[in-house]
Amino acid sequence: MVDGTTILLLCGSAYVALLLIRSVYRRLTGAGAGRNGRAAGDRGRLHEWLDELPVGCFEIDLDGAITFVNKRSCELRGLKRSHLVGQHRSALSAPGSDAKIREDTRRKLSGECSLLPYIEKYLRPDGEILTLEIHESYLKNDRGGVKGIRGICLDATEYSRKDHQAQHATAELKAVFQALPDVFLRIDTAGLVLDYRVPEGAGVNGATQEHIGKHVSGILSPEVGRQVQEAAGKAAKERALVTLEYELPWIASRRYFEARVTPLEWKEVLVIIRDITERKLALKRLEQNAEELARKNEDLEAALAKAREATETKSRFLANMSHEIRTPMNGVLGMLDFLLGSELDEEQRQYAETARKSAESLLGLINDILDLSKIEAGKLTLDAVAFDAVATVNDVVQQFSVEARARGLELASRTPQGPLALKGDVRRLRQILVNLVGNAVKFTERGQVTVSMRKASEMEGAITLQFDVTDTGIGIGVKQQSRLFESFVQADDSLSRKYGGTGLGLAISRQLVELLGGQIGVESELGRGSRFWLRVPFRKVSPAEQLAALVVATAPAAPSRRAAAVQAPAEEHPRHGAKPPARILLVEDNLLNQKLTKTLLEKAGYQVDVAENGKQALAAVQTTSFDLILMDCQMPEMDGYETTQAIRRQERSGHHVPIIALTAHAMAGDREKCLEAGMDDYVSKPTNTTDLRRAVSQWLERAHGRPVHTALGS
Repeated sequence: MVDGTTILLLCGSAYVALLLIRSVYRRLTGAGAGRNGRAAGDRGRLHEWLDELPVGCFEIDLDGAITFVNKRSCELRGLKRSHLVGQHRSALSAPGSDAKIREDTRRKLSGECSLLPYIEKYLRPDGEILTLEIHESYLKNDRGGVKGIRGICLDATEYSRKDHQAQHATAELKAVFQALPDVFLRIDTAGLVLDYRVPEGAGVNGATQEHIGKHVSGILSPEVGRQVQEAAGKAAKERALVTLEYELPWIASRRYFEARVTPLEWKEVLVIIRDITERKLALKRLEQNAEELARKNEDLEAALAKAREATETKSRFLANMSHEIRTPMNGVLGMLDFLLGSELDEEQRQYAETARKSAESLLGLINDILDLSKIEAGKLTLDAVAFDAVATVNDVVQQFSVEARARGLELASRTPQGPLALKGDVRRLRQILVNLVGNAVKFTERGQVTVSMRKASEMEGAITLQFDVTDTGIGIGVKQQSRLFESFVQADDSLSRKYGGTGLGLAISRQLVELLGGQIGVESELGRGSRFWLRVPFRKVSPAEQLAALVVATAPAAPSRRAAAVQAPAEEHPRHGAKPPARILLVEDNLLNQKLTKTLLEKAGYQVDVAENGKQALAAVQTTSFDLILMDCQMPEMDGYETTQAIRRQERSGHHVPIIALTAHAMAGDREKCLEAGMDDYVSKPTNTTDLRRAVSQWLERAHGRPVHTALGS
C-alpha cells in the first residue's frame, strides 16, 4: 500500500489534472445547443491536447466501452490504441479481473457508488508489473446528464516500491527493537524524554508513556539521569558517540549497565542502555583466573628452574662418570693391546681377547648412554662435511664382513655405480648404519643381510637418500614394532639375555635421523626377517668439495675400536733417524694411564717426560724445551685448563708448543672448552691409537716439520 503522504501528493496532482482537463473541455465544447459540428472539432483538439499530457487519460461511454485513450495510457499498458478503443473498460485493468471490473463499471455508471481514487496492479504484456493510481469523473451532456466516465491514471510504481521498502525496514527495525533486551530512549539535550521503549525486567523505572515530556531521571536514578544528560549534551555538540557505565543496587547484589548515547537530528539523541552485569562478572572472573594463572606460572617457572638444575646436575654427573669410567678403561684397553702384542700361548690369547671384547662392549655401552644424554639435553651438534655416500655404505659393510663370514651369513651391499659426493654429517650417518647392520648381523642366524642405498628424491641443491638394511633373521612382532625405537626397549626382553644389548641403539638412531631431518621405520614379520629403512636429506656439493670427498673415500678406512699391537718400524726409531726424537711432555695424574701412554709413545720412538699435575708441568716447561704436550684436563691442585693458560702466558713471542688434550671428558662442549683454554687439539679416552697417532704426528709436523710417525696403531 502507498502511505498517506504519497496518496495526498498523488491525489493532489491528479485532482489538479482533472480540473485542468475539465476547464479546457468546457472552453472547447461550450454549453449551447446546435453546435454539434463545432463541438466535435473541439473534442478532437481536446484529444490532441490530452495526447501530450504525461498522465494516462481514458474515456468510456454508458455501456462501459472505451471511446478514447491518450498516448501515455497506451504506453503504461504496453498496448496500441487500436487494441483498446472499442473494448470494454476491463481491457484497461489487469487480466483476470474482467467480471469484477464490469460490475464496478456498471455500478459507477448507474450512480450506485461514488467515484473514488483507487490503486490497482497491472501486468504488462512484457511481464512488468505496474502500480497505477486511477482518478475518475463523470462526463455529462448539455442537460447535466451522465454520458460516460473520464479517468486519468498515474504511474505509482516507484512510490509503491519505496513505500514497501520503508514499511519493510520499519517492520524489521521494530522486530529488532522487540528482540533486543536494551532500553531505548529518545531525549533532548535538556534531558527531557521524547520517546522510549523499556523491556520488562530491564532495571529501569516504568514501562508506560507516563515519562514522556519529563526528565530522564524519572526513568533512571537522579545521579544516572544527570550523567546521561551530560553525555547527551556532549554527543549533540561533538556529533559523536558517547559511552558511560554505571551500577545500581539490586536484590542482594549490584548490577552494571552501559549507556551508549548517539546524536540524532536537531538537539536530540538516542540512548541505548544495556545490562552488562554478566560481562562485568566474566571480566572479574577472567582477572581472577589471570592472577591464578600468573601464580601457577611462577610455580611452573620455579619447577622449570629446578628441572634445569636437575638437568645440569645430571650432565655434571654424566661428565664425571664419563671421566671416571673412561680413565680406567683407557688403561684396561691399552694394557690388553700391549698384552696381545706380546708372545702368548693360545689359551692366554683367548683370555686376553675375551677381556678386550668385554671392555669394548662396556665402552660401547658408555658411548650409547652419553650419546642419548647429549641428544636429550640438546647438546649434540651436527657437522657438515663432504663425503662419498657409496664409499660410506661399502665401508660399513666391510666392517662387518669378517663377523658375518664367521656366522655363515651372506653380507652384501647394493649401491649406485661410481662415487656419490654429498655434504652432511657422515659420522652420524655411519653411526646409524653401523647400528642397523650390527643388529641385522646379530639377530640373523642364517641367510643373508643386504644393505642398499638409492636416491629417493632430488631437487636443486639437495638429494634425499633411502637406505635399507634387510635381513632374514628372527623378525619382530607387530606389537613390539610400535615401541622398538624407544629407549631401553628390546623387541622381546628375552632377547637381551640371548643376544645382549641395552635397547639404546635404535632409540639413538631414531633421534639422530630426526636431527638430520629424515625419517626411520621398520617392516618386519616374526620368523621372516626385517627391513629397516631411513630417508635422510643431504646437500649437493661443489666440484672442489666433490674432490675432497673422493680423496677421503680413497683413504684407508679408519679402524674399529680394536687397536693393533704397537710396534715401532726400524726406519723411524731414533737410533736410525737423522734427527733426535721429538720430546713430549705427558701431563697425567693416573699412574696406569701414565704407564700406558708413555709406553705407547716410547714404542713409537718419542722421548717422553711425565708430570703428575699442573704445577709439575709448569716447572717442567720452564726448564725443558718440549716439542709437544699431552694434557689431561682433570687433575688435583691445578687442572689442565689452568695449566694450559699459564703455559700460554709464559711462552715467548713467536714460540708456540702444541698442546693436545688427552682426557676422559667426552661430553658435548668439552672439545670447545679445551680449545678456548688454549689447547690445539682434543683426543678422548679411552685412547684410540689411530686418533692419537694422527694428532701427535700432524701437530709435530705442523710445528717442527718432523715426518709423520706411523708406528702408533698402524
